[in-house]
Amino acid sequence: MEAIIFGANLALLLSSAVSGLWAFKARQRAAGAAVMLGVWALGCAFIACAIAGQWLPAAGGDLEVLQRMAGNLAVYAALPLMAITLFALGRRLFWSAAGWGRLLLGLFALFELTRQLGYGNGYLQLLGLACCGGTLAAALRLARAAKVSALAGTLALGVGCYFYYRAGTHGEDPVAFKLLAALALLLLTTAIRTALAQRPAAAQPGDAQ
Repeated sequence: MEAIIFGANLALLLSSAVSGLWAFKARQRAAGAAVMLGVWALGCAFIACAIAGQWLPAAGGDLEVLQRMAGNLAVYAALPLMAITLFALGRRLFWSAAGWGRLLLGLFALFELTRQLGYGNGYLQLLGLACCGGTLAAALRLARAAKVSALAGTLALGVGCYFYYRAGTHGEDPVAFKLLAALALLLLTTAIRTALAQRPAAAQPGDAQ
């Protein structure tokens, strides 16, 4: 079982690293979509840090706090941020860096508010549904080649979220979620790359703030 968990973690780590590296490099030739690709790369970095943090010795103290913080960033910041990135791409909304920064701060504030009020579990479930709905809405607005990859990624993400909640209920490691999340990340990154290759040249920086 430990080998399976290690394999799932490694698959998600490699998937996030490859996707993030592509997005970071693609910013240089993406014109108005450069900021959006930077946000995608940031989300991938959050996920990679969360997986890498699981390999730290969890003996309590500062390391355990770092693990928890990295995990929260991956679930409560990276996942919704990347879903919104796809939604923005589907609607050709190329926001400024300041706009994305305010959105990220809002996600931090919303997580802390629901945690303090004791609605953490309900918020997590709602967040998963919203992210799957956002990626689905984005996929339906993409051109055919990108749409196929986006729909397949959305399906993988949706099934993965189901296994995530199921594993959490039984106190198990969400291995199936990590494997499906790795697949979804690669498929959604492929959809972004295809969509940007088909993007009209008229889109310029600052189309939306």
